[in-house]
Amino acid sequence: LLYPSQKKDARVLSIIRRPMKKSFEEFFIWKARKATNPRQRELIDQSYAVIVDNFWSIDDIKAMADTSSRIYELAMEAGIPDGMARAFKKELKAFKQPYREARHLVDMQAGGGGDPDA
Repeated sequence: LLYPSQKKDARVLSIIRRPMKKSFEEFFIWKARKATNPRQRELIDQSYAVIVDNFWSIDDIKAMADTSSRIYELAMEAGIPDGMARAFKKELKAFKQPYREARHLVDMQAGGGGDPDA
């Protein structure tokens, strides 16, 4: 993953204009930026690769919060750290709020409307 050094507003606006796949990628970029050390960023990148390689969806990674689920077991077998897998659901909520607010801003600037699935 890349870690662009753009201003926050420009980054958020660029996220909104991308398809959902890119938004998913942006979630992991956002997560890596929050990491406190290079090893954590490396594990985030590796986990992202595992998720993409397995075609896991956002719903799949949210379900990893349930340590009794099969998807959690698969994540552990694939090498995704326990704490990361359990935190995906909570972190997606934290990521989604600013994303939605920025999307609303762009829709308003464009004259309203906008495709909610864009």
